[in-house]
Amino acid sequence: TLFRSLESAAVHKAVAVSTLILTVMYGFISPASTELGLCAPRAGASNTALNKHFMKSDPSVECLWYHYFLATCFGLLYSMGIPLSIAVFLYWGRNQGTLWDEEHWIPDHVGWIYLRFEHSVFWWEIINMSTKTIIGVTERAGAGGGEAGLMAQLIVTFIVLTLSLALQIYFRPYASMISRADVIYQDYKFTIRGGKKSHGVHFEELDKKELG
Repeated sequence: TLFRSLESAAVHKAVAVSTLILTVMYGFISPASTELGLCAPRAGASNTALNKHFMKSDPSVECLWYHYFLATCFGLLYSMGIPLSIAVFLYWGRNQGTLWDEEHWIPDHVGWIYLRFEHSVFWWEIINMSTKTIIGVTERAGAGGGEAGLMAQLIVTFIVLTLSLALQIYFRPYASMISRADVIYQDYKFTIRGGKKSHGVHFEELDKKELG
């Protein structure tokens, strides 16, 4: 029993660390995973007839069919796979009733992904990740494209940020700490409990004896 308990604790910590790394690094990993497929003709070279393209990140490397294939695979694996995995995990936890279960391990270990959002929009981190991906890929794709590439990058970034802001205004995803306190305008003690009740923190009313 003790071994199983330790094993479960180790698995929970591994899930927590993996989720943290993937989520934090997603804004860098996702755009970088598409670099193999970001190719363009070499500037100043008369290779249009040969239809040769070279990697933007390394112009000495000619783009071949497998570069595009690998870019597609990595793009699907990282750009879509990571948020999809997190979304499946969150919906599974919601359906199982464990996302806000005070006795469960999920709020303690991965609650930082969703506890700062309202319960109805617990999936909002997926929106944040998607925004980062689109802007990051656009920045990589527009690099070295001259004024046209820069203008396209600015337009896409503006549209994505505007849409993200509009969605945020509509859904109002970020939870109010005050509105989720157990008791308001009374004496409190402040404890950290994995954010199971009030999105990252838990407020408890002090015992009259503790107050003196």
